[in-house]
Amino acid sequence: MKSPHLAVLCFLSLGLTAGLRAQTAQTQYSPAPSGLGLTGAVVVPYTFHWNGGGISAEVGKLWNETQFIGGEVSYYGGDVKTYDAYSDGAFVKRFRSRQRVTTAEVAYRYFIPITDLNGSLPVRAYLGAGAGVGFVDYSNANSTFGFSGASRTDANPAGELLAGIQATAWHGIGLRLGYRYVALAHVLEFTDHHDIGTGALEAGLAFRF
Repeated sequence: MKSPHLAVLCFLSLGLTAGLRAQTAQTQYSPAPSGLGLTGAVVVPYTFHWNGGGISAEVGKLWNETQFIGGEVSYYGGDVKTYDAYSDGAFVKRFRSRQRVTTAEVAYRYFIPITDLNGSLPVRAYLGAGAGVGFVDYSNANSTFGFSGASRTDANPAGELLAGIQATAWHGIGLRLGYRYVALAHVLEFTDHHDIGTGALEAGLAFRF
């Protein structure tokens, strides 16, 4: 993880710690709405290193209004890159390819009340993590020598770290703004294996049903 990503996570963590210390032992949580008792979120991240947008959806159970455990599926697009094709050391032609990443993970979030949850605009900070598998597609932008069609890697170990703020705008619906770092290990890119990762800003909606 690069230093700018560490700086962002450290800054958010300090803010979350301050919010946690401000809590009293007598904090009362508003009851969850009737229904299935499930919570979820849909956010739109923009990745810095991959230079692309995406979408991520999570659903699971919120315990004691503080701990979320569930599943998450995410898709991250990427910009088009140019590659040089060689044969026996001699340059043959260039081709263009776009990287697309899909992950499926077990997700955990810990929510920390910042304002009174019984107030008109409850605000909570959150820290989170996820672990699972990821797949990378390298689509061909123009069918040329050295690469044709699309190439999907095998399942690769994937993980993420998250931090952010969530505010309940109206009953059962909330607004979420946060940062995440997502990484995949041992990804095959044409002929070489390497690790990939990126930080991302994200915004979206949280809900209960």
